[in-house]
This record gives sequence, structure tokens and C-alpha cells, in this order.
Amino acid sequence: MTPGISTRTTSIGFNVMRIHYSADPDKNPATESGRRWLKQAKTGMSDARWRKEFEIDYGALSGQRVFPEFEPSVHVVHLFQLPPDEWTLYMACDPHPRTPHAFLWLAINREGEMVVPFSWWPEYMVQNNFHATVKDYIEGVREIEEYLAKSLLAEKIHIRVMDSERSMRFS
Repeated sequence: MTPGISTRTTSIGFNVMRIHYSADPDKNPATESGRRWLKQAKTGMSDARWRKEFEIDYGALSGQRVFPEFEPSVHVVHLFQLPPDEWTLYMACDPHPRTPHAFLWLAINREGEMVVPFSWWPEYMVQNNFHATVKDYIEGVREIEEYLAKSLLAEKIHIRVMDSERSMRFS
């Protein structure tokens, strides 16, 4: 077999061929050109990300942060008012068939600055094996938006669109 290429058959009978970058003579670290390529290719990439993506190490990111660039002193701000004439507020829902839906409120101003004033993933539903209905989510969203209106917004949220045709009941 060519160096850098391996094959295997999975437990359910699929044939898998793995091609490592070292199979390319110009990228093989055993050569001068390969060492130059390797040095340049690793630039700006964490060691864990490199191992996962290029060394085919599936566990390389285990225990790593999802967003390693997150820095509380930069990305977390104190509460402040979001006047509706300066900020547009959006709400997004990420629906899931077997785990609780996730919700996020995003405010954007004219300069393109973005703030997430609230997010909600009802973890208690998982812990208590609770199966939410559309009505349960609507009640939760209403409570959150009432809180936002009282504490952050200069006026009440006037428009809310809920598409019950696309909603699912957990089973």
C-alpha cells in the first residue's frame, strides 16, 4: 500500500479509504518541500484542530472549547437598554425532534453591532424527561419576552410570529 493511504472495512461492511496528506510527495514531511508545506499549512491553526483535520485524529478536540476564541472581557457586556429606534430585535428557534428546542434573541443596531440579550435551552426538560408542546414553548417565550420588555427594551415587543405548522411534539 502507498504510504499515507489506508483501507478498512467497517463493522457493517462499508469499505473506507483514508488518504493522509503525506501520500502527496510534495506534502510528505519526510521531504524538504513537505516540511515547508507543513510549516505553512499549520499557520494560524491550533494543534488540536490540526490533529483532527489533518492527522485524522477523531478525538483530538475532546475536552476542547467549542469557541476557543471566546473571551469574557470582550464578549460579555453589562446589561443596557435596547431602545427600539436604535436596535432591531430578532428571535430564532432551533427546533429538534428529540431534545428541547433552543431559542436565541439577537439585537442589531445600525452600525451592525450585535448583542444576544437572552438565550433559552430548557435543560430541565431533559433532566425531567418532559415532552414539550407548542403551547409550552409559547408560554416560555412569552415569559422571556415580558422580562426583556421590562428590563432591556424601551417598549413592548409588538410582533411575534410562531409557525405552528412546522412545530413538532416530542415523542
